[in-house]
Amino acid sequence: ITVKGVKQTYGIFAEGDGKQNKNIITIDAVSKGIQSYEKVITVKGKSTEKDGFTAVHADQGANITLQGRMELSGEGGTLLYAAHKGNVNALSGENVVYSGTVAGELKGSLFHMSKGILARAGQAGGISIQASFKDSSLIGDVYTDIDGEAGTVTMDLGASSTWKGSVQGKGTSQITLAGSQASYYDGKTLTRSNWKKAVWINEWEAGNGESHISKVIGNSIYKEGMIYQKSPKTLTIDTVQGGIYIRYDHDKNNPANLTGGDIIINKAEKLGWNNSQLTLLTTKEGIDYTDETTRGKVFNAL
Repeated sequence: ITVKGVKQTYGIFAEGDGKQNKNIITIDAVSKGIQSYEKVITVKGKSTEKDGFTAVHADQGANITLQGRMELSGEGGTLLYAAHKGNVNALSGENVVYSGTVAGELKGSLFHMSKGILARAGQAGGISIQASFKDSSLIGDVYTDIDGEAGTVTMDLGASSTWKGSVQGKGTSQITLAGSQASYYDGKTLTRSNWKKAVWINEWEAGNGESHISKVIGNSIYKEGMIYQKSPKTLTIDTVQGGIYIRYDHDKNNPANLTGGDIIINKAEKLGWNNSQLTLLTTKEGIDYTDETTRGKVFNAL
């Protein structure tokens, strides 16, 4: 589906009766339960009006479901929008934490709204994005209310997948970041290699200000996802569950000077039998590892 227009322009639009949830549109590129990646659901468009293009819009209790590999894209608009009890389900893969497809070799999906909004849900609307297979790419900001009325946005990212954007709103927002790696013993030394992390690059695509997310779910130890804190503003996470890596950049001329805002975590929960575990890290650029004082300053900064 490719659209061009003036003012409000939609790729897929569904409206219910406002009384009950009803499946209005389903596009299914899955054959007998196995994703066929030769089939791609594509929705792209543009409008002459700023913020005028919406790729998928569900309203008044309508349910829209897209299932399979997909490429949804635009610029300066909104990719997924759900209002007045409407729901959008963009499902590419399965549950990233408990499914065996977390490190799947099948191609991932693309959800790109550059200079715009990835997902906006409010007025009891909901959006679910599952991007479970490797190399999926998401760009755009997330908002969980419309005119101050709350909605829900959930996202699942599998190994080697990335989301660049940030999040605000009065509703509920949740992201699952999974990963994979190979582990083996070389004599008595445990070596881990072939790391494939799901990474949330917390940096506004079009918005600004502090960020707030309801819940971040990692994975079991050694299979954690990563938050890459690039925003200079504070990120508040209500609840962390499972293992998460948190990455900061630093000034290579002064490695003890980290760039990126604070991260505030209000609560931690177990994931199954595993306690939550947070690992803070930065790159080795500009750090003299032979100098204990320099090393100590960087660790203290983290």
